[in-house]
Amino acid sequence: MLSLADLRISLLSLNVFGQETIFSFIPEALLRIFFYRDLKDISPPKGSGKGIFTETPMVNSRVFELVRSGKAAWRRGDIKRIDETGVVFNTRAQGVPKGGPGSEEHIDADIIILATGYTRPSLNFLPKPFFEEPYHPPNWYLQVFPPEDATVCCNNCTYVNAIGTVGNYHIGIYTRFLLMYLTDPLSRPSPRAMRLWIDWTTFLKRATPGNALDFFTYGELLYWFIFVILVNPFRWKWGAFVLFGIGAQLPISIVEREDRIREYYGTGPVSGSKAVNGEGYGITA
Repeated sequence: MLSLADLRISLLSLNVFGQETIFSFIPEALLRIFFYRDLKDISPPKGSGKGIFTETPMVNSRVFELVRSGKAAWRRGDIKRIDETGVVFNTRAQGVPKGGPGSEEHIDADIIILATGYTRPSLNFLPKPFFEEPYHPPNWYLQVFPPEDATVCCNNCTYVNAIGTVGNYHIGIYTRFLLMYLTDPLSRPSPRAMRLWIDWTTFLKRATPGNALDFFTYGELLYWFIFVILVNPFRWKWGAFVLFGIGAQLPISIVEREDRIREYYGTGPVSGSKAVNGEGYGITA
């Protein structure tokens, strides 16, 4: 069930510009007033340069409920050391950088859970041309396809920051984009077209702090998906499948007919149209 906090973040993620705008101070102020409320100390300090459309925000309202009820405590600071009975912790005030001055105290603990994030998958196995400037991750086509080869998809490997509450949908959509490119040669973007998309997106987001593709919203991501399908007529037949996972048989049947024409005239690449079927996905060599 979508909570009120999730709804707020969903509305904010509809920002198709994918960056801070002159009006971003309005939702940021409203979040401090209505979302953080009495816990404003947890929110990014004003003037820090960290806006709602620059970094992945905290959207777990359950954490706030536990803090307000006294069942949990949230602390800003640094772990100095761990001993037999707990943690020596340096509590910092808002705005003080990591490792800065604070107040040290010993916090008794029976159990310590290390939940410090995740290790980003390595892309070192890919060819070096995939990383040539300025088209290095995250400066890739739709952020996950290296412009040298549209049949390589680095799903969730080039992500830096984003905002949205539906973080699982894009994984399926990216996977179906890959299946479309593998199955239908005419749907694949050329390296030139992929670089053009990257350059154009970078130009549109030239006012964003930092790299243009370091941050995106889910609204912007959906705009990318729809735009990329619409600009190539050979992708239109795949639209329902790519976006919603339905209707795979229609584009497959069309691609199979195109294969027969290509085979007859001996022109163009032959697809792997049996890669996708109504019961599941599979890639054929």
